[in-house]
Amino acid sequence: MGNNRVLMAMSGGLDSTVAVSLLKEAGWEVTGVTFIMHDDFQDLESAEKAASSLNIDWFSYDCRSLFRQNVMDSFIDSYMLGDTPNPCIQCNKNVKMPTLCDLAIRGGFSKAATGHYIINRFDSESGLWRLRKARDLSKDQSYVLYMLDQRQLSMLLFPTGEYTKDEIRAKAIDLGLAAVDRPESQDICFIPDGDYHAFIHRQRGEVDRPGDFESADGKKLGRHRGLTAYTTGQRRGLGVSSDRRLYVLRKDSGRNVVVLGDNDELFSSELNAFDMCYVSGAIPTEPFEAEGKVRYSQHTSPCTVYPIEGDRARVVFKKAQRAITPGQSVVLYSGDELIGGGRIGV
Repeated sequence: MGNNRVLMAMSGGLDSTVAVSLLKEAGWEVTGVTFIMHDDFQDLESAEKAASSLNIDWFSYDCRSLFRQNVMDSFIDSYMLGDTPNPCIQCNKNVKMPTLCDLAIRGGFSKAATGHYIINRFDSESGLWRLRKARDLSKDQSYVLYMLDQRQLSMLLFPTGEYTKDEIRAKAIDLGLAAVDRPESQDICFIPDGDYHAFIHRQRGEVDRPGDFESADGKKLGRHRGLTAYTTGQRRGLGVSSDRRLYVLRKDSGRNVVVLGDNDELFSSELNAFDMCYVSGAIPTEPFEAEGKVRYSQHTSPCTVYPIEGDRARVVFKKAQRAITPGQSVVLYSGDELIGGGRIGV
C-alpha cells in the first residue's frame, strides 16, 4: 500500500468510530483528529476515549476562529438578509473538509477519512474521482458534500458508505464500542436546542425589526416579530388569525415584510442558483438533464439545468417543488452519481 497512513476525522460518535475500525481492518495506520468548532463543543472526551479504545494516535485541532467566521457568522448574516442557510454545507465547504485534507498533506498522510455515508470511487476511464450516493439511501449524506473537488476526492476515504446503518451498529456492538450507545445528533451543533431566533439574538442583540405580514397581493395580515424568526414553508408560530392555514411564502428583506399564503402557493418549478460547484471540475456550458433536490430529506426530481456565465445556473424542474428556499442548496444527480450543486438565490 506504500504510505498507508490515514488521518481520520473523529467525533466520538458511532459512524466515525466504526470507520476507524474498518480502516484498520483494511490495513491502514490510522490517526484520529477531532476539530474543536465552537466554545460549547462537547465531543472531545468521547472522541479521545474512542481513539484509546481502538488503540490509535489522536489529537484535537482548534477550528473555532475559522468556524465562527465561515459558519456561525455566515449563518447569522444570511438569516438577517432573509435567507435560510444550511450551516452543515458551509462547514464542509469552508472548514471541515479543507482543514482535514490540508492537515493530512502537512502531516505526511496519504489519505484522509470521515464517517460520512457516501461512496467515492476512481473512474480510470475518465481519470476522475466520482461520488455516488451511499448504499444505505436513508443515511446518504451526498447532499451536504456536493462541493468536494477532485483534489480533495483524491485524498478522501468514506469507509461507512458501503454499509447500512444497521451493519455499522452491529459492527460497533461486536467490537464492544461505547459509541454504540451515544445518541445521534439531530440539530445544528452550535444551536443544540434548535432555537435559531434566540441564538441570533444572543449573538447580535436585538437585530430584528417588527414588520408586516402580507398576502401575495399586498393585503396586510398582521405583524411579524422580525425576519429571522421565519423560514419559507413555515406554518406554526405565525400568530395570525385566519380562516385558513397560512404558510410563509417568502421574506422581503428590503421592505421588512413576510409574505403569507396557501400551501399551493409554495410550489414552484424554477430557481436560480449561484456559487455552483461541479464534482468533475468541468463547468458546463450547455443545458443538461439531471435529477435535483432542494432539501436534504427530499427525493430527487427530474430537472433541466441551464448554466449561466460564471458560477450561476437556472434549474427548471419538470414537477413543481414545494418551498424552494433562498439560502438552501439545490443538489444535482445523474442516477446515483453526484454532479454538483449550488446555493439557491432569490
